[in-house]
Amino acid sequence: MGAFFIFLSMATSAFGYSSSEYELGITEVMIEEVQDGEYQTAQDLEGDLQDLYKGWLQHNRNVDNFNTYLITLAILGLFNGISMIAGGTIVGIYGARFEPVSIGALVLLLVALFLVNMVIYRAESLYVKLAKI
Repeated sequence: MGAFFIFLSMATSAFGYSSSEYELGITEVMIEEVQDGEYQTAQDLEGDLQDLYKGWLQHNRNVDNFNTYLITLAILGLFNGISMIAGGTIVGIYGARFEPVSIGALVLLLVALFLVNMVIYRAESLYVKLAKI
């Protein structure tokens, strides 16, 4: 199960990295249009630029929001995977496989992971609340 969570972490971080494309500003095409005189007045150019910048800002904000969830999943997957591999290693070292103590430890680990995952997932809202104190 730990390996699954580590794989989940790697997959989400790779997906987030490869799917992130920001709009960075004026393109070559727009510069060529300006040079070719396709804009009759400066106001025409300014109007297009305002619309483009608005679209670029919205696109970049959407990319950031999407990546926030992927980064959170990657962190949670890595944290859960390492915790489960560590727990499994400890159980293996002590030879307590399928004994009540190892089952109890697994349940305790899963409850602790759930609580920690909730804290990590809600870290931003917790930060905002703590900053107001």
